[in-house]
Amino acid sequence: MRQEDFDLLQRLAAIMYPALLALCLLLALTCTHQALGQSSLLLVERNNLYGYANSRGKLVIKPRFHLAGPFSEGLASVSVCTDGGWRWGFIHERGAFITEPRFHDSKSFREGLAGVKLGEKWGFINKKGEMTIDPTFDDEYGVDFEFREGLSAVIINKKYGYINAVGKLVIPADFDFAENFSEGLARVIIGDKAGFIDRAGKIVIPLKYDRAARFSEGFGLVNVGWTRGKNTDDPGYSAGKWYYIDASGKIAFPTGYDFAEEFSEGVALVRVDGKTGYIDKKGVYVIAPRFDNGESFSEGLATVELNDRWGYIDKTGRFVIPPRFQDASSFSNGLAGIRNVTQKYVHINYIDKKGRFVMSQSKIEIGVLMGSVNCPTGER
Repeated sequence: MRQEDFDLLQRLAAIMYPALLALCLLLALTCTHQALGQSSLLLVERNNLYGYANSRGKLVIKPRFHLAGPFSEGLASVSVCTDGGWRWGFIHERGAFITEPRFHDSKSFREGLAGVKLGEKWGFINKKGEMTIDPTFDDEYGVDFEFREGLSAVIINKKYGYINAVGKLVIPADFDFAENFSEGLARVIIGDKAGFIDRAGKIVIPLKYDRAARFSEGFGLVNVGWTRGKNTDDPGYSAGKWYYIDASGKIAFPTGYDFAEEFSEGVALVRVDGKTGYIDKKGVYVIAPRFDNGESFSEGLATVELNDRWGYIDKTGRFVIPPRFQDASSFSNGLAGIRNVTQKYVHINYIDKKGRFVMSQSKIEIGVLMGSVNCPTGER
């Protein structure tokens, strides 16, 4: 994720999933890739409706959905107009509904369960569409409503805790914020300090940091010096410095970075003095900071920005697809989304690893919000 997107997406991450899907597309499919890009079916838009195509560009599920998410575990969450207004349901890879569209919002399947919203509360369904965990959990900022490592963060009475796959609260709701588990650890916040707990709910890395980010490939991230409660242009604001830590909480490398991403494919994106580069797991630069922006490596390539154009580099830092796109996302299943803007339209297309055009993802008229078609009946 790019530095300028980081704060924005943290604020928006759990506020109105449909709006986030639109935002993700406008950010060149970055969110779609990072979250779920595990299916061979590609999300496409035609005339403000969404459907799915295969990797050769052939439509296999006709565009007929108001909004749609990527496939995860063989199912995708889609929105259609019903007598009650816009409602979400799930389809399989042949396009048929496995659950009728009756939910006010939904998340993608993970570990066999999907978060769904009925009214103002969230619960979980299984792949048969059965409500296995009743919708009793609050709809608040920052909860993914998806299971990771057998647990999901939930909100109860404005506090965060964790439930297991049968809905039992196994880590009490004592936190002011909590994130899902990764590599056996989860970021939590009490007051204005962040740290990490284990799957038993024990604080194993003290809550003493201004910010933190999840573990990946053996390393987590913590921030020291961030000015809470101020915008970036406020007097006295500081972004602090980001440090990598190991699972014991020890600082892994002495260097603090202006911005840093989690490790992916053995390397991590870092930013120093306005330039982006990549380090290995010893904290040594494998690609010196020389790019204006970038993303983490995926499938052996990373998208980077140079002189206001995006291209793709390998792990030596060599461009394998020259920087010629106005925006670009990471590769998933051999394809990536790129964006170019003309006077009237935003074009998002899929390319392969040689930079060749595969198919159009969407063509969005400038000034028209994606998914803005009115549902003529019922409440929203």
